Amino acid sequence: MIRALNRFRAVFIIVIKRLMAQRGLTLATSFGLVTAVALLMNVPLYADAVYYRVLQEELGRKDNNSSRPPFSYMFDYVGAWYGDKPLSEIEAVSGYLQESGAGKLGLPLEQFVTHYESPGYKMYALNETAYSRDNQLGVVNFAHSSDFEAQIDLVEGGMPAAAGADGPIEVLITESFATEVGIQVGEQFTLYDYQAPADTIPLQFPIQVAGIWHPKDPASGYWFFAPAVFNNLLYIPAETLSNRIDPILEEDISLGLWYLVMDGSRVDTQDVARLLAGAAAVEREMGQLLPDSNLRSSPVEALQRYSRSTGSLSVLLYAFNVPVTLLVLAFIALVVGLAVNQRRNEIAVMRSRGATSFQIVSIAVLESVLLALVALAAGTVLALLLTQLMGRTRSFLDFSADTRLRVALNGPALRIGLLAMGLALVAQVWPTITAAKLTVVTYRMEKARSLRRPWWQRAWLDLLLAIPAGYGFYQLQQQGTIVLPASDAGGEANLFQNPLLFLVPALAVLAVTLFFLRLLPWLMRGFSWLLSNSKSVGLLLAARQLARAPGLYFTPLILLISTVSLSVFTASLARTLDLHLFDQMFYKVGSDIRLYEAGQAFVGGAGEEGASAAPTYYFLPVSEYEQIDGVQSAARVGRYRATGFAAGERTRGMYLGVDRVDFGQVAFWRYDFAAERLGSLMNSLALSPDAMLVSQNFLDQTGLSVGDMFRLQVRLLEDDVDLNAQIVGVFDYFPSYYPEQDGAMFVGNLETIFEAAGGEMPHHIWLRTASGLDNQALDQALAERRLSGWLRDEPQSRIAAQQVRPERQGLFGLLSVGFVAAAILTVLGFFLYALFSFRRRFIELGVWRAVGLSIKQMVVFLASELAFLIVSGGVLGTALGIWLSQQFIPFLQMGDSEAALIPPYLVEIAWP
Repeated sequence: MIRALNRFRAVFIIVIKRLMAQRGLTLATSFGLVTAVALLMNVPLYADAVYYRVLQEELGRKDNNSSRPPFSYMFDYVGAWYGDKPLSEIEAVSGYLQESGAGKLGLPLEQFVTHYESPGYKMYALNETAYSRDNQLGVVNFAHSSDFEAQIDLVEGGMPAAAGADGPIEVLITESFATEVGIQVGEQFTLYDYQAPADTIPLQFPIQVAGIWHPKDPASGYWFFAPAVFNNLLYIPAETLSNRIDPILEEDISLGLWYLVMDGSRVDTQDVARLLAGAAAVEREMGQLLPDSNLRSSPVEALQRYSRSTGSLSVLLYAFNVPVTLLVLAFIALVVGLAVNQRRNEIAVMRSRGATSFQIVSIAVLESVLLALVALAAGTVLALLLTQLMGRTRSFLDFSADTRLRVALNGPALRIGLLAMGLALVAQVWPTITAAKLTVVTYRMEKARSLRRPWWQRAWLDLLLAIPAGYGFYQLQQQGTIVLPASDAGGEANLFQNPLLFLVPALAVLAVTLFFLRLLPWLMRGFSWLLSNSKSVGLLLAARQLARAPGLYFTPLILLISTVSLSVFTASLARTLDLHLFDQMFYKVGSDIRLYEAGQAFVGGAGEEGASAAPTYYFLPVSEYEQIDGVQSAARVGRYRATGFAAGERTRGMYLGVDRVDFGQVAFWRYDFAAERLGSLMNSLALSPDAMLVSQNFLDQTGLSVGDMFRLQVRLLEDDVDLNAQIVGVFDYFPSYYPEQDGAMFVGNLETIFEAAGGEMPHHIWLRTASGLDNQALDQALAERRLSGWLRDEPQSRIAAQQVRPERQGLFGLLSVGFVAAAILTVLGFFLYALFSFRRRFIELGVWRAVGLSIKQMVVFLASELAFLIVSGGVLGTALGIWLSQQFIPFLQMGDSEAALIPPYLVEIAWP
């Protein structure tokens, strides 16, 4: 035992000395490990924080303005529905809930309230002899609630005493009931059982008002019902209920209610499943004790809504985090490879002097464990900070959103952190295992010239990776999107029917990069042959060095190409998503601002045969809108249901009437909406009053083409207007048009439809405005013009709401953080590669200097080598990133309906 401890102590000292002797390398490795841990951990941390926010929002919903705390459970038994019950059965349920039921709910119990009510009785003055509807004071119930005295203040009188076997029953009544009926403390009344069978003598209870009360705090969480519900309840002590009421009535409880307030302050997202299971178990056991009892109010519905609305975010973030994680692991492999290569001579000497492979690997394992522990601690702190930063993401590299997340360390994040440690350990130890097999002789042989090609070239990994990447692109081409719509995925959009499709970009980048590295030595041999007759010694040496020892620069070149290509892809994806959000919202609204003007309707007398005349509508002229400060142009747009008749078929759709001169100045338009420009389409409407633009799906359904005629029936309020329309243009998309909702779309001259209808009809006004227009100022300007019945819609508020959606913030935050991390790691990796390359070749460079190379030639030699690596990696990475963006980003458009996929993505390359 002592010998083993001494050996461990010796190994530990060697590890500490080695780490201290190579501080720069240790810091670089630690930085890579910390980044890897942080990037992997912040996904479950962010998902948990978002889920917690969603959970709090769900629990914060107040039904019927209830003041009940979110984690309150209310069970009840309603005798009016299922029959009254004896007190003993009701109290058995109370005992179960208080003893074991509350514990099964899974939260600390803060408050437990029982509430019992007797059947209803009509209340009469004491001296009444005729019990009729005319002289009754109301229908009341005896009631008892636990801990009631502590929740009320007595306005008059005192607490009721326990009733004896005879004499009046002392009760408490509410202040509002006393005021309404005019009751004073000390007055006596009679309760009459109006529900007694006709052949029996009705029960009568004499009562006396002992006191009048009102609640101390009506908003207190104690009140399972609003205090106003207690107006017709006569509060009695528990002894009165059990000793006076219960012996007389066989079934004396008409309402049993149990109200449990639990402490949910420490509830986390991981507790949801346990809480749902506990509530179901208690509800089931309640049903066995008291059939027909119900869980009337609880957080169960909110928890179920939460469960339905979450679950896919973390998987989605992991899918987008895979490329960055691979880059981080590549950086770790680069740094570890540089370290092991530097130590190969040391390892070989140790092996030749008797050290076993196990001892050498043990040193590497202990060193890796120490670094991993430091990385786990620092990475956890960094992950918490990154999660907060992601919660403030508004757009790519924009962290200005004013949102806050509750970030807390949780089990999944720790498990992911440990997994990252494991991957880092493998990445660090594996090269040492290979190096531990070398002796001085084999090390010198390998150093003189590489013995074999890299393992991935021998295994043809580049071509093997191209197979799943190519198949993934084929699947995307067939599927059209990375996510199947709801109708194709069993009624619900399935984000992860084939999660491997998310790996296609990373696989494609790696396959192309490895294939390029296979060709690179041949390219460099050809380049060195071209330079053999030149006078540039430095360039020739650099070309021959890269051709003879390609394995020395494979890892940094893989890191560089992958980083540049995935960074171009990441930045382009973020830019595309950003601009598409604006496109999507402007397409939905149609312009900067859309107003609906109902107009003012006037009825001018009787029509034919005495029927009421159709109303005449008056509207604010378009010129009035253009005079408002900040409004640059305005156009009328009428949107009405329509049916097209052609080729014996009826096609339902939507008619959009436009002012062709003004519409092009206000409408949102993209070049891919139609084969022609918007101005050309509007000019086509000038050919004739019956000219009509139609959607492509209408032509597909009917077989018509441009120039053909068809009949169109437009629904205007209660009347139909028939038009003979001629097709003069076709479009695929049109602002505010969604084929799934609208069917076919017909765009024509608005004046034509108004003339056919005999006057203007309610329509929209689309406005083009200057940036920064104040909506309140616009509303005030509209009010000053006495515009009536108008509604406003604009895209900017929709955009602002979408920008702080948790899933969007998480995606953009992850893209931003990953982009920055990848850039920093790649720069650091190349710096380390250059530094270690210089150290490794220090003697070699001295020999070149000794045989006659000038300092200028030496500088050209080293600079040319690095420049070629950087330029080739940068150019290939950029080209690969652009190609990948153009090919893959269109498939990333996701949504649970067809409307969410309109308009389609326009890929925007992030050139800056």
